[in-house]
Amino acid sequence: LNICLKLLGFKAAFVHQESVCACFGYGISSACVVDIGDQKTSVCIVEEGVALSNTRVHAKFGGRDVTRGLLALWPSFPLPDVDLSRPYHVHILNQLKHSLCYFSNEDNPTRPYEF
Repeated sequence: LNICLKLLGFKAAFVHQESVCACFGYGISSACVVDIGDQKTSVCIVEEGVALSNTRVHAKFGGRDVTRGLLALWPSFPLPDVDLSRPYHVHILNQLKHSLCYFSNEDNPTRPYEF
């Protein structure tokens, strides 16, 4: 932030929580935001543009664990000696994961569900 303000000449900076920005970017002010990263997953409830701090949940698993699970469920994987430290192998597994494990936006329209 210091570099932006002093060296690059920005006049101001605005720091906001990622879950709130995700809601506003989607055009809604309230939601349950689930962020699945490579190594962690977090869930946060946003109500009228405010992230409710007592609703935050962090888990120490993410997309990489889904990749490992997919590999464990597929014992006859066609690529011999898969090594997750090799970028090419990770790339192939991520492509398979994205084609086999997905969330359909058609099942999640922008209108709220009635429970």
